[in-house]
Amino acid sequence: MSYQCEVYLEGNLRVMPIVPKNKLAETDMLVTRVNHFMDQNEYFRVILDWHNAYHIVHYCYPGILLKIYADLRVRDEIEIVADKITFHSFSHGNSSEKILSHEHKKSSDCIDAIGCLTLPRTVINNCTRTAFLLN
Repeated sequence: MSYQCEVYLEGNLRVMPIVPKNKLAETDMLVTRVNHFMDQNEYFRVILDWHNAYHIVHYCYPGILLKIYADLRVRDEIEIVADKITFHSFSHGNSSEKILSHEHKKSSDCIDAIGCLTLPRTVINNCTRTAFLLN
């Protein structure tokens, strides 16, 4: 029996991903969870397709706010597979800077790239089954 579990991550990029020729990318994502007793920092591994990793490298910078919509997948370990990444960047033209909105969805013909992005914000989940989520 298969369960669909959607995860939403929002926070700031800590380290830029490196996208080598083999189309795999790696970077760090930190999520700060806020509860009534303390703030916790946790690291999550997020799997990105090459298309999304490429756009992060070319349009983002450390500290940029990212919003990631993903599926939670459990095999030998917990995996977060990014479906959509949203961020804003600045256009450097002759006139005043303009804010550009970017939204990139996972492409089925792209190779998966592995990346861990740094997100100090909050984790919101909407799961049919939440047993696999970290508390």
